[in-house]
Amino acid sequence: MVVGIPSKLIEEDRVVVELSVCGVTYLSRLTVVKIDLPRPVEQLLADLMHQPSSRVRTATIALLMAHPEYGGVMPVAIGKLRSSHRLLLKLFCTAAVYLQVKYSQALQEI
Repeated sequence: MVVGIPSKLIEEDRVVVELSVCGVTYLSRLTVVKIDLPRPVEQLLADLMHQPSSRVRTATIALLMAHPEYGGVMPVAIGKLRSSHRLLLKLFCTAAVYLQVKYSQALQEI
């Protein structure tokens, strides 16, 4: 544990590191966190909904846009959440799908 930083923020930094490994690299961290093994994708998606800051929660959209194949584990991730968090994950998933459709040409070029 890092002195003076709440454990929730340390966990959030760990999630940010895992997002970075998955290609979502625009989020900054408060601490230097190293991960041994990343958590399974369905657990990462579920854990994103529990993060204290919206900047990290909304990174779910970027993660799903970068890895549309993660949609296959969405039912398992949703099953790990309470109803309010389930709705939020479903909304982020829907946003990612609509953004992929809207910007598919630009994404193909990238």
